[in-house]
Amino acid sequence: MDERRKGRGKEGPPSPPCTSRSFSEELSSCERDVYPLPTGYPHGLCVIINIKTFMKPRGVEDNFPLVERHGSDIDKERLTGTFKLFGFHVMHFDNPDYQQLQQFFRRLRMDPRLAVVACLAVCVMTHGDENDNIYLHDRTCISTTDLRKLCFSQALLNKPRLYFIQACRGNEGLRPILLQQDNTIVTHSESDCLISAATVQGFTAVRSQTEGSWYITDLCQALQEYGHIMPIKNVLQKTRQNLKSRMGSMNNTYVTQLSEEKVTLIRDVQLVRAEEEHFLEGIAILTQLEVMEKLLEEALEEVIESQDNLESLTSSLINVKFS
Repeated sequence: MDERRKGRGKEGPPSPPCTSRSFSEELSSCERDVYPLPTGYPHGLCVIINIKTFMKPRGVEDNFPLVERHGSDIDKERLTGTFKLFGFHVMHFDNPDYQQLQQFFRRLRMDPRLAVVACLAVCVMTHGDENDNIYLHDRTCISTTDLRKLCFSQALLNKPRLYFIQACRGNEGLRPILLQQDNTIVTHSESDCLISAATVQGFTAVRSQTEGSWYITDLCQALQEYGHIMPIKNVLQKTRQNLKSRMGSMNNTYVTQLSEEKVTLIRDVQLVRAEEEHFLEGIAILTQLEVMEKLLEEALEEVIESQDNLESLTSSLINVKFS
C-alpha cells in the first residue's frame, strides 16, 4: 500500500557509529548459545530481491492490479547500507520473473562463499496475498515456503537463514490497533530459519513513495542501533515496537502495522560489525540516502505548497467572477 503522508514525524535513519569494534568487544559480556560467529569477510551473504514493476495482464485469469511499487528503491538502498555495516556481501536482483528467480538461486546454491559465510539473509520486496504468495515481475507467484526451499544449500546446514519479506498479506486495513499491509511468512519444520513478515496475515503493509516502507525503515533502524549488541530476535522486537507506534491514513481511515515472525532457530543469531573498510561503505550509502530523502521531502513540500497556492488562486478567481 502506498502511503503519501504519514502521521509519524520524519526522523530519518539514525547515524551509525563511525568506528567498528572487534568481535571480542561486541560479545565479551554475552554468555548466550549463539550460532558460530564469522571468521572473515564476508560475514554473510545478503540477497535483496526488489520487484518494483510488473508485466501487464495476459488474460482474464490474471487481470488483477499489481501497480508499480514506488519507494521500493529507497528500501533497497537502506537495506544495502545496513547489511554492509555488518560485513555482508550484498547482491541485488531487480524485477525477476519466475524462471530468472529459479536460475539465480540455482547458481547461488553452488556459490563457494556459502561454505565460509556465517549467515544468509534474503530480503524480498514485492506485492503479496493472504496465502503467503509473493508476486514476481511476470505476475506469477511463489510461496514463501518454496522460496525458502530455493535458498537451501548443503553448505548452509546448521547456519542461520534469515528472510525479511516486505509485501502485503491481504487487503484489510488494521485499525488502531491500526492497519497493516505486507506479506509473508510460512509454516515449516526445517530448523535454523527465521522469517520476518512486514505484517500479519490478512492485512496490508504501508509504503511511502518518498521514504520507503515502514517495516524496512524500522527494521534497518533497529539493526543499526542494536544489531551488534542484541540477538536478532530482540532486534525484531524493537522493530515491532517502532511499527506499533506509527499511524498513517488510508482511504480516510487511520491505520497502523505490526510485523510477525516465524522462527525455527535453535540458537541466537548475533550479528557482528564489519571491519572498517566495509563498515564505511555502509555509512556512505546510508548518508547518501539520507541526503536524497531530504531533497525528496523538500521537493514534495514545494509541490504541495504549489497545489495549495493554485487552489487558493482558483478560489479567488471564482469569487471575483461571480461577485
